[in-house]
Amino acid sequence: CGFIVSPLIPDEVIKGKHEPLISTELFLQVNDLLKKNDKGNQYKKEDENLPLKKFVRSSICDTPYTGYVVKRKGLYYYKNNRIGSKENRSAKKMHKEFEELLGQYQIQDKKYTAPLKEIMTYTFVEAQKAGIEETKNLEKALDQINKKLERLEERFVFEEISKEQFDKFKSKLETERREKEEFLSKSGFEISNLEKAIEYAVDYSTKLPLLWSTGDIETKLKLQKMIFPEGIQYDFKNSIYRTTRVNTIFSLIPTITSNLNGNKKETNLKNIDLSRSVVPPGIEPGTQGFSVLCSTN
Repeated sequence: CGFIVSPLIPDEVIKGKHEPLISTELFLQVNDLLKKNDKGNQYKKEDENLPLKKFVRSSICDTPYTGYVVKRKGLYYYKNNRIGSKENRSAKKMHKEFEELLGQYQIQDKKYTAPLKEIMTYTFVEAQKAGIEETKNLEKALDQINKKLERLEERFVFEEISKEQFDKFKSKLETERREKEEFLSKSGFEISNLEKAIEYAVDYSTKLPLLWSTGDIETKLKLQKMIFPEGIQYDFKNSIYRTTRVNTIFSLIPTITSNLNGNKKETNLKNIDLSRSVVPPGIEPGTQGFSVLCSTN
């Protein structure tokens, strides 16, 4: 129905530039959203105490961890599902280790939030120059098509062309416009959306472990998925988490924060070494990642 949602900015719906396929009312009816759901998501007590269940997988075989409770002690444990596996560990220990992992993507000093946002915006823009230029070209092309449509209507009104000619060229131009609008909605790069996503992520990163440890099950699951979209692996032998993929914005924080700490006297953008921070073209959020917010992640 013409709107866009993204896990990078939860609970927000953004009006897209693409042409809606159906009306908003029809969309809501089809999805049964006109009736308020007072129950919300239902979670078991086990879920509340085992938020990493199925989110964490073994680093050896990629088998997911499940969980169980020792009722007489009231203690929760995670267990790897692999047949013959003896990978059992207390939820308390694994949660503490997970909070330590989150701490790696946390900004320790809030005075760095402003320069960090500036650097991250600069970094992504530098990496996506081609995408930005492509967006500008698409917007120019759309503007030209709209002008041609206006001119076509004028010529028809003043009887300079026939109804048959008008219908023929109008259909052709409208088809071309839809194609470009669809392509723009998928591959467009909007700085305003990028800045909003970065601001959201950086603000979150000042309190990641606290948000996760004090949040309810839904908050925990959203945070986990937002930062580690594909889940994480657990090295049982060494008691350490291994990340397969980190949301690009969060993955930049440790590197840039380290650069900032190394330039304590000067936190100006031009004095920071960005060589290790620049995201290579093609890495999300690029033409796919931020175009749908601006994803994905």
